[in-house]
Amino acid sequence: MAESLWDYWPVEGRNELSERNIAAHLSSALWDSSFKLFAEAHRNQHTDRRVDPLAVHPESGSTVVVECMRLYYASHSLEHNDDVTSI
Repeated sequence: MAESLWDYWPVEGRNELSERNIAAHLSSALWDSSFKLFAEAHRNQHTDRRVDPLAVHPESGSTVVVECMRLYYASHSLEHNDDVTSI
């Protein structure tokens, strides 16, 4: 991500680095480490709750669940807890 930011700085004023940029760069690093990626994943019975991304490493059995969001208030993190724990 640092290399990308040298060429383009997407922040202007109070506009911060977007969640999608962070998720894309993290996904790229996971892909380079042989993880299989799912951009928006959900459990079958909870299609209204998604995480971004979900990464699975078949050889090790490791799973990485990521929820990228901009928090304006700490209390908002609890609202998204169900997304992560539903996977």
